[in-house]
Amino acid sequence: MKVTLTTREGRPQTVPVDTARFVIGRAADCDLRLESPLVSRHHCELTVQDGDLYIRDLESSNGTGLNNQPVVGRRLLHDEDELWVAATPVKIHIRRDRCIPGFVRGMLGRPTQETVCRHRTQETF
Repeated sequence: MKVTLTTREGRPQTVPVDTARFVIGRAADCDLRLESPLVSRHHCELTVQDGDLYIRDLESSNGTGLNNQPVVGRRLLHDEDELWVAATPVKIHIRRDRCIPGFVRGMLGRPTQETVCRHRTQETF
C-alpha cells in the first residue's frame, strides 16, 4: 500500500506516508508539519493495521474532520477521502498493491514460484 497526503496549506505539498504511525501537527517531531496556529502540536495520527489505514484525533483543540464529519475514535480511511486538520484540508491518496501467484524465471532461467505484485492502477489481472 502506498499512501500520500496532499495539503494546500501555503504552497501545495505531497507527502508519502511510510511509517506504521504517522503524526500530523505543528511540533518539530511530526511527520507532517502544518503551520496553522489552529493545528495542535500533535493533532492527529494515521496508523496502518492489517493493510488498512486509520485516522485518530489526538485530543486536539480544534478537532479533526473526515469527509465533513468529526473524527471520534478511530476511523477507516479510503482513497480520495478529505481530511480536515483544524481548518487545513488534506487529501488522502491510497494505492493498494494487488498480489497474485505466478511463475517467473529465476536467475538461472529455471521457473520458480513467486508472488507477483502489481499496482492495481497499472494492470488488470
